[in-house]
Order: sequence, then structure tokens, then C-alpha cells
Amino acid sequence: MWAQQISIRGTVISGTDSYPVIGASVVQKGTINGTITDMDGNFALDVSKGATITISYVGFATQEIVVDAAKTINVTLVENVQALGDVVVTGYSSQKKADLTGAVSVVKMDEIKSLNTSNAVQSLQGRVPGLYIKNTGQPNGDVDVKIRGVSTLGNSRPLYIIDGIPSTRSMNEIVTSDIESIQVLKDASAATIYGSRAANGVIIVTTKKGKTGGTHVEFRASLTAQQWQRSVDLLNTEEYGLVNFCAGVNDGSVLNTTTLADGSANAVMNPYTYMYDVAWNNGVPSLNRIVLPEYLDVAGNPVMRAGDTDWVKEISRTGFTQNYNVTVTSGNDKGRALFSADYYGNDGTVKGTYFDRITARINSDYKLFNDRVVIGENLSLSKTRSSTLNGGGLQGDAKNIQSIVPVHSLDGGWGGPASNMSDRNNPVRLIEDNKQNHDDVFRIFGDANLSIDILKGLTFRSKFGIDYTGWWKRDMQKTYVSGFMSDKTARLNTYANYGGNWVLSNTLQYKFDLGKSNFDILVG
Repeated sequence: MWAQQISIRGTVISGTDSYPVIGASVVQKGTINGTITDMDGNFALDVSKGATITISYVGFATQEIVVDAAKTINVTLVENVQALGDVVVTGYSSQKKADLTGAVSVVKMDEIKSLNTSNAVQSLQGRVPGLYIKNTGQPNGDVDVKIRGVSTLGNSRPLYIIDGIPSTRSMNEIVTSDIESIQVLKDASAATIYGSRAANGVIIVTTKKGKTGGTHVEFRASLTAQQWQRSVDLLNTEEYGLVNFCAGVNDGSVLNTTTLADGSANAVMNPYTYMYDVAWNNGVPSLNRIVLPEYLDVAGNPVMRAGDTDWVKEISRTGFTQNYNVTVTSGNDKGRALFSADYYGNDGTVKGTYFDRITARINSDYKLFNDRVVIGENLSLSKTRSSTLNGGGLQGDAKNIQSIVPVHSLDGGWGGPASNMSDRNNPVRLIEDNKQNHDDVFRIFGDANLSIDILKGLTFRSKFGIDYTGWWKRDMQKTYVSGFMSDKTARLNTYANYGGNWVLSNTLQYKFDLGKSNFDILVG
């Protein structure tokens, strides 16, 4: 499939005034592969041949285009007047898009529910104009999100409002299939509602509610396989020796000459444990053959035989992501309820990396006293466990440790760098020695709410919310000997942290019409 990738370029303009559309979303349908248009409305994207791309922007109708052999696509967006009638949440109330003066983007979760990600925000990549999302590549789906650029104080994380409860934690513990919609408040007007915490933008998350009309049961299961693509083909032992010989010839660092054990007279020694059988012609060496040492640790009792290790292959694997979700909804004219249970497991493409999450959620609301009083709650419990290994760091080690280093020594110990080699850790050892180390997070998040219609148009609302987490980490470091690298001290560090916050919100809202004017007054 990768062999059929094609690069497409194009321009997106407005059908209203023929000006370029800046920040329009261009996404390959059914994936998180996407981009946004630049200041001139231009975009570039690599997609598979025959794929469908969607082009969208706030206030315009979404277009879908099937990519064939064409490499250039020009798109004219048509204004979507109907979308201006959509109702969006803007803080402690809601209003129509047409009445908004701020920049708000709305993403319906039906568009991305088929994407198997541990973080719902990751699924927004390329779908919201001006929203920058960088995936860290870790199995827990942690992402770097920027709405309004880099903050002066360095903290650019947005404020999340989940069912009216503010939080600055990540969205890793929130199940994507439990979310009804996500809205992004991008401009400074969000600060008038949420204060200085909204300086980096606001992401409003609304979870699903129960459905009327009896009991409904929905079960979803998915399995995804993934591999990481090599950025470069690494040299094997023979190729690495040849490159070092050529480098030594070019810079004149090939200085030492000796006699090999087999009697070859002209052997050039190089500081990377290689030796070379060469012929000299007017002071210029030409290579006959590369002579590899039998052992890298020549002193004493050698046990580390020279190898030809593909370190990338040793640490990589096909990663499988599995997700199982069951949702039960029930409701009638007087009340609704939703219960969901979800398991998400992601084994990373680097051995030893993983992320597991179990989540349970219950949302309900009930009407009393002729529907004038509504009481409800939204509550989720989640437990996650993730490895402490840094997959990106292990990939760096695999690219830097020499292929001549074996994974294991002959005595069953670890292979490692020899004298005159750079001090790179054996990444396979790091994976094995850290299997028992992990992070655990338990999170309680939710609210209980009350709404009372006092008079026509006059409504009192009260909400008590809680966001509490418990975090534990185990970090055991074993003793090891790996080439000339060693640590004779074993240590075990354990960490724990408990904390959270609660919020009590009370508002009184009065809506009324006076002639052709509409008034909406809210105090809280």
C-alpha cells in the first residue's frame, strides 16, 4: 500500500469572494493523515491512490474528492448557510453559530469514531483549522496541542471543558466513543468566560447521553496492526567497516600499520576495532579485505564475539491495538441513562512499550415536578497502565550502537560497546531490564447537576464537579555489565501522587423577547 502513495498539491478558494481560504482542513477520509492550507490557500499531502480526501472549513460545505492519477487539485468551497443555524456550547450557555462573534470549530464524533486512537484529540488532526497537533508516537497517544501558538511562559496546553468541568490534564483517560462532540474556541473571547486559563484556547467536550425509546445495547470491537517505517537503512558490520576505512583514507587518519596473525604484512589498524589488509601504492592504500576481530573484549577471558546485529529489527515489532466497548442506553419521557465499559490496549511498535486502559462511565438525567426540575450526573472512572520506556530514545540507541556489537555475550551476559567505541546502551537490555517498570493512573471525573425552571425564561442551574487522580510509578534499575559499561548498584524507586480539584458552579439565566430583539442575561 505504501508503494502506491502519491503526492497531491492544490489550492482552496472561497466561492463567495474567490479569495484563498487560510487554514482549511484537508484530510484523507477514514485516517488521521491530514494538513491545513497555508496563507495562500495551498496544501500538499501524501495519500494512497484512489483515496478520498475531505476539504472543510467553518461556515462552508464540506467537499469530498477521490484522488486518482491527478497530482493537482483546485477546490472552491461553497458557503453553508444551514450550518449557521447549528447550536454550539460557548461556556455556561449555548447559542447559534450565526450569533457568534468568536471563532468556534465543531467536530461531530461520527466523523472520527472509526479511528482507533487512545486520545480523542489526536483524531482532530487536520480537521480543525488552525489547530496544531503533534503526536509523540508513544502508545498512550499523548499529543502536543497548540491552538493559539506558543505561550510566553512556555505552557501552551489548552483548557479542556468536559461536560462543563474544567481540566488541564490530557484526554488519555476519556474514551473516544463516549464523546458526542468536540468544540474548539480559538480566539481571545474564550478568556471572557474562563479567565486566564483560556489564554491558550479552549476545547469543549460533550459526552453522550441516554436515548429515549427503550433499551439499546451497542458493542464495538476493533483490532489495528501497525509498523514503524525505517527512516534510513543502517549499515551492517562489513559496510560500517568499509565506510570507516574510506573516511580514514580521506582524512589521513589511517596511521598505524601492523602484521596480521595470518602473516599479512600491511594491515592498517583503525580505532573502531576493525583491521584492514591493504596494498600500498605510492603511499596510497587500497583495500584487499576487511579483517574483523574474533572478539571485541580481547583482554582476559574474551566472551563477546563480534556480531552482525540489526538493532532496529531487534527492538521493533508489529504493534497491535485492540479496543472493546459496550454501551447500554435507556430512556423515556422522564429520564435517560447511559452506561459504558471500555477496554483499550496498545502494544507499541517498539518492544516493551504499551498502554492499557479500562474505563466505566454512567450519565443520566431525570425530570421531576412536571419537568420543571432536572437532576443528573456524568461520572467516569478510569484506570491506566503504561510502560516507562521511551520508544523514541530506544530507536535512537538502535541507530547509534554499532552492528558489530552482539546482543548477548557467550556467557549469557549482555553485549555492549568495547574499548574505543562510543558508549551506547544495549537497547535490548534496556527493554528486558525495564519490563517490570510502569506508570499507573486512576482518575475519577464527573459532576452532579441540577436545573430548575423558576419562571418562564428564568432558569437556575447548579453543578458540582470533581477531577481527582492517583498516580503511582515503579522504577527498578538492575545491576548490569554490558561491554565496558556497567552498574554494580541496584536501586528501586517508587513514586505516588494524589490530587485533584472540585468546582461548584451556580448560574441564573433569563431569556426573553422584546419585539424583534432577543435578550439573554446570565449571572453566576
